[in-house]
Amino acid sequence: MEGSTFETTRFVGRRAELQALRKLLGESRLLTLTGPAGAGKTRLASEAVGMLSRQFGRRVWFVSLAELQDESLLAHTVAAAMDLQLGSQRSAPAAMADFIGDREALLALDNCEHLVDVVANLVAELLRSCPRLRIITTSIVPLEVAGETILSVPALSVPDERALRSPEGLSRYDAVGLFLDRATAAMPSFSLTTDNAEAVARLCMALEGSPLAVEIAAARIRTLTPQAMLDRLEDRFALLSKGYAAAPDRHRSLLAAVEWTFDLCTRQEQELWLRASVFAGGLDLAAVEGACCGEGLDEREILDVLAGLVNRSVLLRDPRGTEDRYRMLETIRSFGLRRLDAQERTDYWRQRHLTWCATLVDDFYGRWFGPEQPTLLERIRREIPNLRAAFLDAAQTDDAPGTGLRMLYQLEPYWTAHGQLSEAGHWAQALLAKPGGTPDERARALLLGAWAAAVRVDLPAAQQMLDEAAALIDDTVEPTTLGMLQLHRAMVDRWRGDRDAAIRQLPAATRTLADARSGYEAAAHLLLGFTVAEKGELDEAAAAHQRCLDVLAGTGELYQTSYALVGLGYVAGQRGDLATSTEHLESAVRMKASLRDYVGLGVAIETLGWLASAQGNAERSATLMGAAAGLNKVTGMSMTTDPATTAFHDAWSSHATDLIGEERFEAAFRRGMDMPPGEAVAYALGEPAPVPAVARRSQSESPLTPREREVAGLVAQGASNRDIAARLVISERTAETHVDHILRKLGFNRRTQVAAWVTEGGIRSDGGDLSDEGSGH
Repeated sequence: MEGSTFETTRFVGRRAELQALRKLLGESRLLTLTGPAGAGKTRLASEAVGMLSRQFGRRVWFVSLAELQDESLLAHTVAAAMDLQLGSQRSAPAAMADFIGDREALLALDNCEHLVDVVANLVAELLRSCPRLRIITTSIVPLEVAGETILSVPALSVPDERALRSPEGLSRYDAVGLFLDRATAAMPSFSLTTDNAEAVARLCMALEGSPLAVEIAAARIRTLTPQAMLDRLEDRFALLSKGYAAAPDRHRSLLAAVEWTFDLCTRQEQELWLRASVFAGGLDLAAVEGACCGEGLDEREILDVLAGLVNRSVLLRDPRGTEDRYRMLETIRSFGLRRLDAQERTDYWRQRHLTWCATLVDDFYGRWFGPEQPTLLERIRREIPNLRAAFLDAAQTDDAPGTGLRMLYQLEPYWTAHGQLSEAGHWAQALLAKPGGTPDERARALLLGAWAAAVRVDLPAAQQMLDEAAALIDDTVEPTTLGMLQLHRAMVDRWRGDRDAAIRQLPAATRTLADARSGYEAAAHLLLGFTVAEKGELDEAAAAHQRCLDVLAGTGELYQTSYALVGLGYVAGQRGDLATSTEHLESAVRMKASLRDYVGLGVAIETLGWLASAQGNAERSATLMGAAAGLNKVTGMSMTTDPATTAFHDAWSSHATDLIGEERFEAAFRRGMDMPPGEAVAYALGEPAPVPAVARRSQSESPLTPREREVAGLVAQGASNRDIAARLVISERTAETHVDHILRKLGFNRRTQVAAWVTEGGIRSDGGDLSDEGSGH
């Protein structure tokens, strides 16, 4: 191989990327590796060229363009790498084309982003003239040459929280493997131990698998422990300020690598980069238009500016969902914030961000009692990192607490549905500690804080906040706020077990909220229905839940409607009408699942468990109650922390235990508890368990390697790790590693799910592809 880079370190990981590169280069004559600075494009290209050198023989050239600043010398630089003597009568591209001719050849042009136009012209001319030439380029932006195929170089694989529980397997993640390789090169005595494994993993996670960042961090191992690096990562540019002396200037520090990209951007791209950096959890086009436009960035041109940042891998496109969303690597975002700080513009753009978040939440609140609840909740879920940043800014800015308080209580449906009331309580405490906000805003925030305190069974704190809210009520507050005070007083009374006091409060709350036409009248009927049901007053309970449905009729609302159906299902079950009870409860499960309201889903599935116990189906009852407990673990909430429902749970679980014995009950309960939410919903409805999206892909797109597909086929036959090792003549530890990889890639957590996937069409149980049946192979 001529003109190649000389690599002094071992190549780690990237097996999937190398395979993809080889496949794509077989289909396209021009392949461009793109990705942000430090993504590992150069190293991947260099490794690929080395891998392919046997195929192309001596007609392989790797040309680094990083230090070339005079674009007029591009062709001469490439020709020199080919050891081609240029005569004065021919142009350099023509001479190269004659030299290569119709022979098979491979040319790699590295770091083209600052010379894109001239590189594109040269590449296009060579491809036209040399029919068997293949070209690999690396660039932050594509060349946009006809026939170009783009391979986006992803970050190295990093562990997730689940993997941290098994530190012995962390080294299989490419980022951790790279850190270990470079750290042991710098300090041979270093190794992964039980004491440092989690710190190393979290460091790689925080660095987002960026190869450059991981390598520079590993080089620090002689002076800092992994935990010390993690502690200092807030100022990542100071920590990662010194790389390898032999590296190009732009790679000697993380800051230099990012500055290289920044300098390549247009002035408008640089400005959008800085403004977008105030977004903590990514942003979509609506956010760009709403919070970043104006003052030099014309909304009519913003799509082109946005596309420029995507092309340069400053913004990474996340195509999940119905709308495109863009995110920044934390390193890129930190750079933008540092530049904003240096220009003393951070406060202004954070205020723009806060205003955008407040508008988003106001829209959520205004449209809540309608048919769009699943979409509205999904939007808030996506924006929670941004909303947290906005709450923090509101709590730290003297003139913004009112905005934060209003956002806080407007998000009450989200906090409750997703078991995030503890977080709501945290923000309520932070925002209420500052002066500011109207009496109405402060009162509503106090009521939300009281509800959060009641859920964690801190009833004195809940009562104190109710009293503080009541003291703020005057003629200036909205009627809805007074009605919510009355409703929350009843909630706390019920929570402390005083059902009669709660029932006395609710008529006034119902009237006030009905007059306010806020939609919360339905919540008062709901609370009354559940409270009287707990006293055994089934007719009154059914009537209250029906009134809730009547209030919401025609709105398309699902959140409170589903709770009313749970209440009606419970009443029907108590009356012995099991068919109606099942119908209501299953409808509630479907609604809660569509909302991803795991708190309410846990309530509905738990109630189905009680019904199954009453029917004498103890095994199903235990499994359903276990599934509800698993959902409660996800949300951090539990029906059993509510004194009003604890007695029902204990009674029906005891009844089921009496029917099948404690050992069988516990086994079934554990099975239910291990179910992911989608599987729990399917079981509750008597439907087949869903296959995760990653496992539904066709075999040609299968995430499994051929060996992993073979192992999956044996798992489907019921083979243990020891059996698999014996059949495939590998160690038992290797078999275990294969199974772990299969579970992670398919998004499963149990071997039985792998077996179901194989049975449903992933692969034949002997390890072969079902898609190969009848193909003649």
